[in-house]
Amino acid sequence: MLAKSLISQLDSSVEVYHSFKCDDNLLNSEQISTESRGLTRYRDAADQIVIIDPANGMLLLDLKGGSLSYLEEADCWEQVFDNGRVRRMNKSPFDQLSRKMCALMEKMGKIKPFSEMERLPFACGYALVSPHSNKENIAFPMGTHLELLWDAAKCKDLKRSIQSVFDLWRRDFHVPLGTTEMEGVRKVLLSYLGLLPDGG
Repeated sequence: MLAKSLISQLDSSVEVYHSFKCDDNLLNSEQISTESRGLTRYRDAADQIVIIDPANGMLLLDLKGGSLSYLEEADCWEQVFDNGRVRRMNKSPFDQLSRKMCALMEKMGKIKPFSEMERLPFACGYALVSPHSNKENIAFPMGTHLELLWDAAKCKDLKRSIQSVFDLWRRDFHVPLGTTEMEGVRKVLLSYLGLLPDGG
């Protein structure tokens, strides 16, 4: 189970939020604590995880079930599940994830202490997670950054994969998030993702 592996590999200072996606909305969400709260509800289908690392910043991960592939002739992506079901995606999953990341950053920028800053003081990035895919079998469209797709190999060492994506998205020297900044981030996640507080 990916979420359980994620928690076990990260430092205790890192906060992990998990949201089940339903009809492209983020619903029925909860924070996953280091005690693995709520993991029995986890589905490797189409879920999202937000990672808040005070030392690095914020990552939005989109989890895709099945095996991903890109159909060049049709200019679309598809998911092939173990039961043989095929789901075509007319929109790029990377573009969709980018828009969600921008929306989340926009909401962050409207509340204190971030509303008083020119831009968010931490790295914000995203990655597509497909534990059942193999990059070597995918013909990627032009312009795709391979580091933004975590396939089966990347998911074996999640801590390293997370750090590599943080390094990719970081533009300036990152100042570790303090208590005020962390409270601001949590406030947005609670409203944007509808998260239940730990212990709720």
